[in-house]
Amino acid sequence: MKRFKFTLQTVHDLRETALDKAEREMARISSEISDAEAQLHEATRIRLAAAEDYISSFIAGGPPAAHEISLRASYLDLLARREAEAQARLAALTRQREAQRERVAEAARAAQVTATLHERQRARHNLEAKRAEQNMLDELATLAAARRLRETS
Repeated sequence: MKRFKFTLQTVHDLRETALDKAEREMARISSEISDAEAQLHEATRIRLAAAEDYISSFIAGGPPAAHEISLRASYLDLLARREAEAQARLAALTRQREAQRERVAEAARAAQVTATLHERQRARHNLEAKRAEQNMLDELATLAAARRLRETS
């Protein structure tokens, strides 16, 4: 009996490669999200620390000068913008991850389809091989029985 050869092996290999690529991209995006979360946390920490410092210096040192108020307000505004940018980046990456999750699921479904077809073809091939073997055994048994009949007659 000839060896089993899956007729869609190339297609299956391409789909498996696409799935691997999609999963790697998902991992990359997840890593970027972790970095973005850390940056957001750090930006929030720095902004809160600067605000606390401003409040404590105001309480401890009396009324600040006008230029100091302006400088600190500008600095706090800059820190708030950095925090907002970090939040926007995190939100964009989260949306990107959701879209990538869909692509991974689609690639997995496509690979599963060809894997199922592979299993069905293999099962059909095995069934045909068993039938061919059984036919050969039946033929050998028939020939042996015919030989015995000739020898006895």
